[in-house]
Amino acid sequence: MKHIFPVIIFCSCLSLSANAQKPTKQEARQFFDQAISSLKNSDLASFSNLWYLSNDLLLHPEKAFTADNVQANYEEMKVFLDTVLTLNLEIDKIEIEKESYLDKIAKSSDYCYIKMWFKYNKHYFKGIGFNVIWVKDKWLCCFQPDYSTLKVPE
Repeated sequence: MKHIFPVIIFCSCLSLSANAQKPTKQEARQFFDQAISSLKNSDLASFSNLWYLSNDLLLHPEKAFTADNVQANYEEMKVFLDTVLTLNLEIDKIEIEKESYLDKIAKSSDYCYIKMWFKYNKHYFKGIGFNVIWVKDKWLCCFQPDYSTLKVPE
């Protein structure tokens, strides 16, 4: 009898994590396409619609993203992806990962990390990753984007 309660808790946790959503490659691509399109068209309003600015799903509401944060990231991203935007580079690779560290900051279990990579040449790549959360039937970014560069030795 002592072992039944821990087993029930364990099974409940498994079923909760099994129900957690993760975006499909197509959903991630749509998110990225909208982000890139808004950067190309200098459309801050469209870019802002990709962010979740409420703090109701966060365990630490004081760390909620603000409109000022979105605008700063908009400007940073335009600079970081200047070559992508100028040369109309296509997304080379999309990564989708379930991130366990978000358990410590979000009340929802429907979140993950998505990243797009652009191939500049066979030795140089740039990527941007987003922590996204499923809210109101869509994926929205909820924190600072992650910027990456990768140089492959010759």
